[in-house]
Amino acid sequence: MIKLSSVERCRSPMGSSFVRLIGHFKAGNGTEDFDIWFDVDEELAGGLSESGAPWLIAAIPYGFELGGTIAIERPTDAMLLENTAAFAHVFRRWYKDLKPFEVIADKEIVDPGGEKAFAFFSGGIDSLHTATRYTSLGGTDQVGSVDELLLIWGFDIELDSPSEFAALQKQSEDFAARLGVPLRVMATNIRRPGTFWTNRWGPLCHALGKAACALALEKRYKKAIWAAGYRSDRSVVEGSHPMTDHYLSSSGLAMVYDGADSGRIDKIAFLSRFPWMLEDIHVCWRGASSRNCGKCPKCLRTEIALELTGMMARCNSLPRVSLERIRKAYCGEPAERSYFTEMAEYAKKIGRSDMYMALCESLTRSRHRAPIVNYLSRFEKTPGLWRAGRSIRHMLGA
Repeated sequence: MIKLSSVERCRSPMGSSFVRLIGHFKAGNGTEDFDIWFDVDEELAGGLSESGAPWLIAAIPYGFELGGTIAIERPTDAMLLENTAAFAHVFRRWYKDLKPFEVIADKEIVDPGGEKAFAFFSGGIDSLHTATRYTSLGGTDQVGSVDELLLIWGFDIELDSPSEFAALQKQSEDFAARLGVPLRVMATNIRRPGTFWTNRWGPLCHALGKAACALALEKRYKKAIWAAGYRSDRSVVEGSHPMTDHYLSSSGLAMVYDGADSGRIDKIAFLSRFPWMLEDIHVCWRGASSRNCGKCPKCLRTEIALELTGMMARCNSLPRVSLERIRKAYCGEPAERSYFTEMAEYAKKIGRSDMYMALCESLTRSRHRAPIVNYLSRFEKTPGLWRAGRSIRHMLGA
């Protein structure tokens, strides 16, 4: 059983101006008890949740991992309980290893009275595209409006890297100022090491993490908007998906999956109308830094897209990609294969035969290597063999 034993509010040890909302959880099955917390500035503290909503979302990955019961002995929104049950059904169909669990909660219709709308912001292509479309800067492409942007410390940049997060926050504040929307910050430890929250962040927990942060401020917000990672016809099974993200909505807070009609190329083409936006984009999570590593799959696919749209010269935060690097890139995972296929089709369309051939070679080589890479990935979970498995996989470019 995973049980929310108590909730408290206190001053955050991360700074005198921050308030911390902490959920204390008791765990069975030999699992240690744990705390999950959300820190916000005093200005946002009045919006912190008093219901069970954020704690239910925070507990779901533990339910998938451990099975049994999730007990949330606080008023928990009836719509959210129903929605998250549907969310769990879908993900258990996608991932056969996820365990069933039962939720016990004080079921009520909870409307905490939030009035504002916000968009999650990270400084990357997707979040810039969404943020711009919800401000007047979007022009004829504007689809709505937001009152604030929210940057999360503890997602891409770890909590033990305050200087790196401060640099990202400064970059994000500059973007927000140009968009004419204030930037707010939340810190959270929800991505606890050694749990599904870190081990399966992308495939399972990405949208759950955003929903938990949004619901922690459900007395402030009525709408939370986050960017789609894929065009809807190219979506792959991931933790954020157009079929499931809306199931994280409650009676008082709607979760909006934005921009699913646009691919990576479309989004960069849109942002090219504002060249300053592309100068210091932050797309990388692997380096846990305010800077892009320039080497990981996310950096690579952004470099390729910038090259294809003619915007590479505008970007100061990523290196220019070579054809040789594209040819050798491994794109065997469904997400990367989707991106590379999209970019190959676009390269062919605009007559970039050099890029088209390099992308096609990467797709072909990756398809041949995928069975070996998938086999080797098993060894990375085996004590005594994980280093060998990882070394061989890296030799294959994966």
